[in-house]
Amino acid sequence: PVRFPGDHVVEVATFRGDPDEHVAPPPETAGDRPEGGRRHASWRHSAENVFGTPPEDARRRDFTINALFYDPIEDEVIDWVGGLEDIDSGVVRSIGVPQARIKEDPVRMLRAVHFAERLDFRIEPSLEEAIQHEAATLDDASQARLYVELIKMLSRGRAHGTFRRLYELGVLDVWLPELVAFFDQPVSWPAESGGTHEEASRGEPVDAPPAHATWNLLGAADRWGIAAHKAPESLALAVLFGPWLRNAWRSGPGRRYADGRRGGAVGPFMTFVEELFRPVAVRMSLPRWAATQMRDVLWMLDDLREPPPPKQRRRMVRRPGFAVALAFYELDLISRDGDLGKVDQWRAFAEEEGVRLSFQKP
Repeated sequence: PVRFPGDHVVEVATFRGDPDEHVAPPPETAGDRPEGGRRHASWRHSAENVFGTPPEDARRRDFTINALFYDPIEDEVIDWVGGLEDIDSGVVRSIGVPQARIKEDPVRMLRAVHFAERLDFRIEPSLEEAIQHEAATLDDASQARLYVELIKMLSRGRAHGTFRRLYELGVLDVWLPELVAFFDQPVSWPAESGGTHEEASRGEPVDAPPAHATWNLLGAADRWGIAAHKAPESLALAVLFGPWLRNAWRSGPGRRYADGRRGGAVGPFMTFVEELFRPVAVRMSLPRWAATQMRDVLWMLDDLREPPPPKQRRRMVRRPGFAVALAFYELDLISRDGDLGKVDQWRAFAEEEGVRLSFQKP
């Protein structure tokens, strides 16, 4: 990257060609197909740094709207793939055969949905069909890249629509089956209209169905702006996974502590959430600090809702994750049209204690 004054960064890269046209794949061995019968794609990624021409570089990108070049000398946009026309038409279109491009890089499915939601574009029908048909290939994607895309989708203001569309297309079944099972649990509330997944109702009570809380929190985070507030990744994780994890605790081992003995529950809670969340964390190589702070944030929510005695509050506001927990509580209130004055009261208490609230990594 090239850095300019004012934290302005411009990413610089060489033009790359299609490795399939320049590098032959190595001979396949039995070890290349350990489980699913498909060759690992690692050979392709290791050969991707193949120099090419600008038109080759454009054609190897994922979508036409993401393959435009700018000539600063002539002050003109160069389009080799029809991207300008697709921008005018509001279409996310694959470059090349959609199924083949998705098999090359399954993360493109996530990017297609995210682009469409952020730009209010529609996904071109053959690409949408390929996403549904190839959803299972997401298991072959890079773990680290899945995590990067997850945080982007949660932080950039269109999380509710993006995850809803991934759910509808069946991609979430492969990527986050735990959440799909949670969303699909039948609920009996409310008896009257409103409060559905499709329309996150305002003013839902604390005991609303937990799956509703997820969709409502995603909508609240979109309005609040995780990236705009420069909040850490742990907050984004708490928004998406918090209702599922907290509900599993409350309906499971947490019932033993329903009589108010929260002090003795903190250890069991942390252990339970860590074990339940581990498959998700491993699937995307989550940073340990983010998962740890997320657990801390989820634990503090009940104390933020119902403040403990002053001595415990003084300890709370000094915890490294308190600012993140308070932001999560704010989103919780926004999602239910609650009284944000409660957040102001906590901020005032922290100020009285001489604590400067700022987002910190543990």
